[in-house]
Amino acid sequence: MTDTTPPPAEAPAPLAAGPPADAPAADLVAPKQGGQPTHFVFEHKIFKLPDVRFVREPDRLEAGLSIELGEHRAFLSTSILVKMFPDMGEADKKLIGTVVRSLAYVGEIHPGDSIPSEILDGSASWKVDPIHKDRARGRIVAALFAQDGGDLDEALIKGGLAPKLSEPGFKEKLDSEHKRLLASMGLPEDQGNEYKARFEKVAREFAYIEALRDRYGHVSGIVDKLAKTAKTYRNSGALSEEIYRVRILIKKPVEEYHSLFQNVDGQAAEIRSIARKTQDIVDFIRATRDKLHMKLLIWDSVVASWKDENVEGRSRRLESLIKNTYRFVAHYFPADEEWTLNR
Repeated sequence: MTDTTPPPAEAPAPLAAGPPADAPAADLVAPKQGGQPTHFVFEHKIFKLPDVRFVREPDRLEAGLSIELGEHRAFLSTSILVKMFPDMGEADKKLIGTVVRSLAYVGEIHPGDSIPSEILDGSASWKVDPIHKDRARGRIVAALFAQDGGDLDEALIKGGLAPKLSEPGFKEKLDSEHKRLLASMGLPEDQGNEYKARFEKVAREFAYIEALRDRYGHVSGIVDKLAKTAKTYRNSGALSEEIYRVRILIKKPVEEYHSLFQNVDGQAAEIRSIARKTQDIVDFIRATRDKLHMKLLIWDSVVASWKDENVEGRSRRLESLIKNTYRFVAHYFPADEEWTLNR
């Protein structure tokens, strides 16, 4: 591994059991440090101006303060901001440092906003849908069923756990696999609830990976649309070449994201590691979650532009979108080596 960095009243699935009263302390999240701020509360008068907010400057991704000036907005990088106001207190300067780190997780920050929970305790500050939670549970159960090295059940991974629970004998099989795992680890059956709680803990974290997988699908979908666009504009001179360059530049980040998903999926497939090194697995999932979230965040506007675009025919709108996408990938993913592409 190269990267490190509530239970319901009636559990909907065996994995959702709550942690036992004597759960190991190593699996518990450390409490927030006493006195640690939880909101961006600044003292200096510059932060009292109307509609000020911290953002990342689009071209250089530099963090700074955006200030309204009539019909326009001014941007002051955080380094310039501190130099311009030497009367700024140390608490504000320290909080600006937290702003810089926080902008990796959110698009903008207004004075008074809460500090992202990624900064405070490592948990995600954004929500996932029930389907993502269920798919995560399905992936952990698939690993449990494949504990002896068998193939993972793709229906569990893609369809989630809930549809399987109504199948005759499934719950009994699930309980039997839990007991078999405990026996193989030399553990008594009365520790079953503790280990189910560990698996549920990992599944809760992995739900964010599943949500990001859907977002990644929208990015990789642009690759498919570009391939169709290449056929639509075949032999169209400069535009055809521009589409080719876009496809070259987009290839590297998409493959990089795919590799990150493969690595974290591999960790979720090791059920004994999940059982024995629960917090290590959680830490790895969180580190990968944050890395993927930061990388996919910049794609949101591009994904929105391509969402309903018809690539079956030529249009000025499509041609403009191709040019805008080329500028985007050329800026964020400049070529650092020669790439080729089968046209």
